[in-house]
Amino acid sequence: MSRELSFIDKCIRGQELPDGIDGAVQAWHDDASIEMELSEYIGLTEEEYSAWLLDSSVILSVITARTNGQTFDEYIKGAMALPLAARGQGLSENSPVVKWLRRTGRIK
Repeated sequence: MSRELSFIDKCIRGQELPDGIDGAVQAWHDDASIEMELSEYIGLTEEEYSAWLLDSSVILSVITARTNGQTFDEYIKGAMALPLAARGQGLSENSPVVKWLRRTGRIK
């Protein structure tokens, strides 16, 4: 039996839009037969999931990173090297995700 694509995989393939994540989370809550953690159902690594819990807009960064063949860390480090105006996706120095990444030593 083939496994259904995760929400992130569907976004990458153009089958879902990132703002549909609330529906995916609700589907996970509503379907008692799903025997996986929410992070796995959505398609997030532990690190991505932790960041997403802090700031749901991170989902755009996750999708962009995967589309570009990068890890979340690689994408964030590259984005943080850009001037603020070029970063996009809520990656300001004071965003909760950037603060968490710094606190956990993932970025400087």
